[in-house]
Amino acid sequence: MKYFFTSTVIAAVLSSKSCAAFTPTKPMVSPIQGTYAAKMSKQGLQLRSTVIKEADVTTEKQTTEEESSINYSFQESENIKKSYLDDGFIFGLDGSGLERPKGKVASVVVEGDSLETTPQQVGIVSATFAGHAFFSASSILNLLSQHDGDIGATALTSLSVIIASWILADFGSGVFHWSVDNYGNGKTPIMGNIIAAFQGHHSAPWTITYRGFCNNVWKLCIPFGIPTIAAINVIAGPENPMITLFFAVFCAIEIMSQELHKWSHMT
Repeated sequence: MKYFFTSTVIAAVLSSKSCAAFTPTKPMVSPIQGTYAAKMSKQGLQLRSTVIKEADVTTEKQTTEEESSINYSFQESENIKKSYLDDGFIFGLDGSGLERPKGKVASVVVEGDSLETTPQQVGIVSATFAGHAFFSASSILNLLSQHDGDIGATALTSLSVIIASWILADFGSGVFHWSVDNYGNGKTPIMGNIIAAFQGHHSAPWTITYRGFCNNVWKLCIPFGIPTIAAINVIAGPENPMITLFFAVFCAIEIMSQELHKWSHMT
């Protein structure tokens, strides 16, 4: 019993010493070292905060400069007035350079265009309708000859051709109006001036009511004028007078559709 107690005491002492031997000791820090470490840590945090603030200011400055540059470019592009020759000059006003005036004020968008009827316009329109009348009368006379002088048969044939031509011309004018409203611009060959006038019409549609007859329709005398019907007459030949009559009436109705369009804005 005596030996057992002695062994237990010795084992406990050895065990406590061995644990102490393997337990790392906490380094001793002097008050001066602690104060210096805290000061350095605080200075590090302040330096880091300053760097972050400077980076934020630089980023904000760059963003402001970029926004100012974008706004200036946008304002500069807005100040440039678009011409009817520009690709952006399209029906719909958005991005076209066109502005819808307040009130029913006449607005002309094509350079050189005017609401005043000129002698040149009167001459072009008069010659065009005279030419269509000539080709129509010539075709009817050829039909009369083909029917051996039968006036009734000639009148019935001529009337049928004229009605058919009128119906198709009415449909064709709708297709024509839709196409020039949505495709092309002032630079389009042959039709450019007409396209620009049609598209610009939608910025102030009442302007058409200020135009005289010849001033209103003369532009359409270019594609549907004497050269066109003369070429058709040559291609068809004297043996096909109904073809010439059909297109003579067709072209005349297409030209008149512009005047009928004006009437629709006067109601």
